[in-house]
Amino acid sequence: MRKNFFISFIFLLLLICAAASDSYSDDTIKIGAIFSKTGSAAVVTSPGFEAARFAVDEINRNGGVLGKKIILMEYDNKSTSLGSKSAAIQAVNDGVTGVIGCAFSSHSLAAAKVFQDAKIS
Repeated sequence: MRKNFFISFIFLLLLICAAASDSYSDDTIKIGAIFSKTGSAAVVTSPGFEAARFAVDEINRNGGVLGKKIILMEYDNKSTSLGSKSAAIQAVNDGVTGVIGCAFSSHSLAAAKVFQDAKIS
């Protein structure tokens, strides 16, 4: 039950991001995932990557979003707020349309300004 809810939630997020995207000519949609792969928070937040991968695989297996394949771009925030901000800058430079994460509020707040300035949800 939880797995289906999570997949539905991710699908809805990706659909919103796709609709807001200016890159309609591309056959793919880049979505960023920012969690901790390294550092003290990795034990708690690294499963976010696994969940995002699973959801993207399921969505792509079922035709994608608006006929477009989702590409998951993974970013390690190194369990720090500064790492989250750096990951957000890299995600913007990579051209992501939307972002999943960060798991901790201090990490999310550090990345939020970067995404707000870039008009990425």
